[in-house]
Amino acid sequence: MAEKKYYLIQVRNARSLSPEYPLDTEYYIQDYPGTTNQAGEVKTEGWLGTTDDVAKYACGEFVSIEAAAAAIPGEFVPTDKGSTKYVSKQQYVRLHKRETTRRPL
Repeated sequence: MAEKKYYLIQVRNARSLSPEYPLDTEYYIQDYPGTTNQAGEVKTEGWLGTTDDVAKYACGEFVSIEAAAAAIPGEFVPTDKGSTKYVSKQQYVRLHKRETTRRPL
């Protein structure tokens, strides 16, 4: 049986009016490799394509979630405990501030 692999994907807003790195960037750890947006080619490294001003990049194949998380730059944190989505620390603060100021329905 093949060993389970994990793949790191960077998603970046490519709009000309978007905030700059790291605010316009997120990382995802998934258990399947990224595919290019045109040909559907499986890639573990490199640009996957840009659709609707969102660019995706494959950032490697890893043997564990921990190894993939270790490859994410230090200015990114998971959105929740056990989450496989990572956002910049600045964006994390902004997201949680917004959650605390929402009024219940």
